[in-house]
Amino acid sequence: MSKFSIITKVVGIQYNEGKSSIGHLNPGDTINLVREPKNTADPNAIAVKDLGGNKLGYISREWAARLAPKIDAGSKVNTTVKNITGSYEIGFGLDITIEVED
Repeated sequence: MSKFSIITKVVGIQYNEGKSSIGHLNPGDTINLVREPKNTADPNAIAVKDLGGNKLGYISREWAARLAPKIDAGSKVNTTVKNITGSYEIGFGLDITIEVED
């Protein structure tokens, strides 16, 4: 059994509910990764959603290519908010911690 963690930025926030939902999150909050294998732009797509189901954005294409097979194989994945940057006025950024256990 192997375990690893990554810290990464969420991409595409400006195109999703993330621009209004991120302001309600706090560092340490649990969030969900949801595979989107039928996504026509990227079959490895992994959406980032808050616990209310609002789409905050996506994992980068590079990380999705590495993580999608692990998620599809049933690896245990825990995701939390690491850091929130920006504001309502200038837009938000979101850093997350992803822990994967095979």
